[in-house]
Amino acid sequence: MPEDFILLEKDKPEQFTQLIKTSVDQAGALGRRAIDGNVKVMSIFIKPDKHENLSAIATKQMNSLTQNLNTPDGFVALDGAKGSVTGFDTAILQLASTITIAMGIDSFEELDTKLEEEAGEEDKMLPIDSLLKAAVMEHLGATTPEDCDYRGWVSDRDLAESAVRALDVNVLLTHDQFDTLYRTVKDIHAALATADITGLQFIDALKSVGTITVADPEAIERAKTGGLASSGLLPRWLESLPYKSDIAVLSAEDIDLLSAAERTQISVSVGNKISRFQTVIEDNDMWHTINGNDEGDIKSRVAPIPLDDLP
Repeated sequence: MPEDFILLEKDKPEQFTQLIKTSVDQAGALGRRAIDGNVKVMSIFIKPDKHENLSAIATKQMNSLTQNLNTPDGFVALDGAKGSVTGFDTAILQLASTITIAMGIDSFEELDTKLEEEAGEEDKMLPIDSLLKAAVMEHLGATTPEDCDYRGWVSDRDLAESAVRALDVNVLLTHDQFDTLYRTVKDIHAALATADITGLQFIDALKSVGTITVADPEAIERAKTGGLASSGLLPRWLESLPYKSDIAVLSAEDIDLLSAAERTQISVSVGNKISRFQTVIEDNDMWHTINGNDEGDIKSRVAPIPLDDLP
């Protein structure tokens, strides 16, 4: 109840502050999971007309949940005073209408008519145009090659001496993408060590790690027979990169069938990658802003990561 929070803020301010931080962090973690799954989030917040301090906290939560890439849209606040139900209905109608029209679904034209009939002058219209465009562009980019001004080829090896590398191929990852990858790889490394020490099967060791299990318990089950990337344990964008991974394609059953020497080799390889990831995280000079409008937003900064460093 709101009164309980108010009393907690008054009597135990440190506990109250920690509670708020935890709630906002959890919302942010869920938002990052959405990004990893190529999901756009629309967050509609009905502001209560009482307890402004709680409204401010809830606003932080909902904003933290909405972490859509390539668009500022996704979060909208509606007045929770009289008429909020009508405003929410109108918002949902507008969202459904915009999406169905963009997808060319003629059978939902009645949504537009109903929206025009019910929308009042003061009803909040959602800023979702750029959200929809970003989702469409990401979908198209994942399924069809983008047009470009120039196409050519280049060798990443010296043509005169093939053992010499002439080019390093990198992928630009946002701060949140890299953070998710880093934390997941650390959990996988811990599970490898646990399985080696205790004799547990890899899938059971993975469950004991905790972090991954809380984030997506269903992915754990899929990883029994499916690759770590395709199961959803590792970010799905790994599958679209032009390289073959020695780790992401393995399932838990594949890892259990490896010899002790092979598992040790994988564990050492993952450990080395974690060390390089830590270097990237601590080196501010490696993080760059590629859009002037995102200068102060750490989530929008990117770092070049060599393909060989990916799991």
